[in-house]
Amino acid sequence: SDASVNLALSQHHIQLQATEFSFTSRLIDGQFPDYRSFFPRNLDKTVTIENASLKQALMRASILASDKVKAIRFEISNHLLTLMTSNQEHEEAQESLTVEYE
Repeated sequence: SDASVNLALSQHHIQLQATEFSFTSRLIDGQFPDYRSFFPRNLDKTVTIENASLKQALMRASILASDKVKAIRFEISNHLLTLMTSNQEHEEAQESLTVEYE
């Protein structure tokens, strides 16, 4: 939607607030790879998904995400967004959601 999102930064935290959700995370010190190298320069694809559905899927998947990394992989194909994660105990989670994809 065109709803605005407020972004707040402090020395150790970042917070995003919108009408229907709030997200807060601790900032991490360290050397990281250039994130811009991971994304294509000419973005020509759009994915639209219901906010609540994505939030619920991420919450379910995060239960089995590695305590160390907490990574969740996103894969998009055939109007499906698939979220995948695993942990050190070889447990896996996979969630698929219907998306609008252009």
